[in-house]
Amino acid sequence: MQLRSLLLLPLLLSVACAADTASAPTDLGDFPAIGKADAVIRVDVPFEAPSSRDGEPGHGSLFVFRTCGSLAVTTSQDRALSWERIQLVAESPIYRRRSWRGRAPHLAVPAERTAGECVEYQLEVLNWGDVTAYGTLHVETEPPAEAGVEVVFNQPDGPAEGDPSGELRSRVIDAIQSARQSLDLAMYGLEDAAVVEALCNAAEAGVNVRVVTDDASEDPDNSRSYYPFLFGPDGAAGCGARVEAVRSNGLMHDKFLLVDAGTPDALLVTGSTNLTTAGLERNHNHMLFIRGASELMDSFQAEMDQLLRHCASERLDHRRCGECTPSCVENRSAEGPFMAGDTETRIYFSPSDDPLRVLRGDVLTVRMDAPDPSCGAEDPDCICRISGRRYSCDYCAQGDGGYGLIGSASSRVLMSMYSSTDQCFALGLIRAAERGVEVTTIWDFVKAGSRYSRDDFVCGQGVTTYISNWGGGSAQVRNHNKTVVIDDLVFDGSMNLSASGVRNNNENSLLLRGGGVADVFAGYLASEVALLEASGVVPQDPDTCRCRDLVDNDGDGLFDADDPDCDTGL
Repeated sequence: MQLRSLLLLPLLLSVACAADTASAPTDLGDFPAIGKADAVIRVDVPFEAPSSRDGEPGHGSLFVFRTCGSLAVTTSQDRALSWERIQLVAESPIYRRRSWRGRAPHLAVPAERTAGECVEYQLEVLNWGDVTAYGTLHVETEPPAEAGVEVVFNQPDGPAEGDPSGELRSRVIDAIQSARQSLDLAMYGLEDAAVVEALCNAAEAGVNVRVVTDDASEDPDNSRSYYPFLFGPDGAAGCGARVEAVRSNGLMHDKFLLVDAGTPDALLVTGSTNLTTAGLERNHNHMLFIRGASELMDSFQAEMDQLLRHCASERLDHRRCGECTPSCVENRSAEGPFMAGDTETRIYFSPSDDPLRVLRGDVLTVRMDAPDPSCGAEDPDCICRISGRRYSCDYCAQGDGGYGLIGSASSRVLMSMYSSTDQCFALGLIRAAERGVEVTTIWDFVKAGSRYSRDDFVCGQGVTTYISNWGGGSAQVRNHNKTVVIDDLVFDGSMNLSASGVRNNNENSLLLRGGGVADVFAGYLASEVALLEASGVVPQDPDTCRCRDLVDNDGDGLFDADDPDCDTGL
């Protein structure tokens, strides 16, 4: 490696002195495949690219290199000298890869499967800005990705000079750029320009790109629509991706990206994040990057195929069923367990599966004109709350599994959730806290204002309850995570803990055990609590919560504001 550095020194000096962008390509040399224990090879060279004209980019510095392994190509510009929108284009005899247009674009060059032979690429810097762009190109070898689960969080409340998406946007785009054969994306929200451009680059390079989304996005006038970015001429459909809307009783709320399914390099990306600028930069979010779990990816592939086969708008058989519901859509996705490295995974898809059953056990819900008196007894396994002009009584722990995973918790239950309205899950949290389990919950401040959010109920019974105030209380900045840590388990995915998430929406939920994933999430939730406390947020007051939790806490038949003793606990 030292000899290689010495050989590259004259090259770097000669490139630094050259300003003629029309000259022959600069040869960056060979980049062999490396393993985890090998030293990373990195080459840094200056680039220059003239300004764009008449809507066409300026064609700048040309480079060539040969690679047998994976490379990361990044750029940097000095803000005082150059801060232009640039793009990287790399072409080999078998593939063309393009970055998005930005001030610090990057390009993922995956290892090509060519029987050990290196593949030559020509790399060009394009300038979409108004003046000449100057900067430094960084080409770096990357070790092969290991099987397992990696969690990437964004950083919307990080340093002011940092990227609020953290590494989340770049990692999602790297995943898209790594595709050789196929990209399957199931996503409720898609409008981030860099992500849309990456999808278009893949489609135009010959990758089979398929996208399913909520049917609201078919209507450009719908307030929830992402029509321009999905179906518009400059969106994913306009550049060659197959884009289908899913009709359902609820939302097509899945959030997953499947790259090169069925190949040794298959990658699954899933979590809480919509691929929107707000989802990546402003809302608190994360994604899981999972490799080496072929059976798990087969389940996601089956779900994607099922959505396209049964639920796409123009494929509905209205003679039988006009919605994508459990009654007319079979579930062909295996549940698991499947191993991803040293992490065990299980997958549940709504509405065919019932992920909440796993968390809090079986439930019987009954609508009544008056609350069941037995639910006011000491430590009942049922709870009645006001629901409109009637009462909704939930009878919890109905099966042999009791309160499910919550009922088996022995040391910690930690939750960060956008929306949780399930009464028996909330009661399970309370019972866990009564057993001495550490229970801490973080709720989004907008959704916590909903009449049916269960934050007041768990708070009123002594569970530590934080209400987020991200962005100084801005309604545009949400706690959008959907995570529950139970001892060494993590429940995570696209689903909020609500009846619609289970019964109506298309959702994907993962259960993860091992591999240190629970500790990663626990550390993140601790940092979220520390961030809240640093901004003056303290746990909610139980006495105040009991006066707005929709529950008769002292058994006198009066609720909340109608009860002068509403702050009395059960």
